[in-house]
Amino acid sequence: MKALQELEFIDKIDGNFPYHDHAECLRLIDEAIRISPNCVFAVVEEICRIPDEERENTSFLFLNDLIKTIEKKFEHPLKELVFAVAKRMLKQEETPVEEAGKNLEQVRPYPRQYAAMNILYYSCFDDEGKLDEVWDSIIKEWDDSLM
Repeated sequence: MKALQELEFIDKIDGNFPYHDHAECLRLIDEAIRISPNCVFAVVEEICRIPDEERENTSFLFLNDLIKTIEKKFEHPLKELVFAVAKRMLKQEETPVEEAGKNLEQVRPYPRQYAAMNILYYSCFDDEGKLDEVWDSIIKEWDDSLM
């Protein structure tokens, strides 16, 4: 049941985040916290990977405040790492590929934190595909643990 609720929530916000409705953003943050850490990280992903057309019309300070709001309300062992990277992404700063790979490895012990992995994966420009091997290895390990 929780997995279905998680998928429905993520589907609802994917590409449809209400960047210009502060009250709705706060409501979605609270909803995500009630559902799962992956939902919270999905909200953070929507904020730090804001589409260019939305970025032009959305204040950096507003987005940063949303991240800070989530930080105050949410606890998870990956929070510090993921939020540090997300804040850099908000500033449009890239993570070196080697660092991104090490960051992805830190998610391995936390199965099904796909949104956290997305943030870390997309924090850099990996034109050589070095992160794909790390990503695939983690996903395989998580999938194998379900069997």
